[in-house]
Amino acid sequence: MEIIKSNGGGDKLCVDGYVYVKKRSQKNWIRWQCQHQRSAGCKGGVNTDAKYNNPRSDVGHNHAADRTGVEVTKLRTTTKAQAKQSSTPNPDAISATSER
Repeated sequence: MEIIKSNGGGDKLCVDGYVYVKKRSQKNWIRWQCQHQRSAGCKGGVNTDAKYNNPRSDVGHNHAADRTGVEVTKLRTTTKAQAKQSSTPNPDAISATSER
């Protein structure tokens, strides 16, 4: 399980080859929905406690897990974060990140 930042600065939850976006939160728990909910009509979802621990899946996905896609999402997030921190363009930073 891993948390990454979305383009908008929100959190995404990566679990077992699936990526989830935050749908709803209460004091003690958070409901996450599959990131393919709109594009593919996937109903997959996970609940965690308020500190993002103990993920419990309650609804299955209509597509296979995509561990490579999760890695690509993480790589994009890292690259964008590095670009935001840099005041000048640095092509070497992009190629170094993509070689990981």
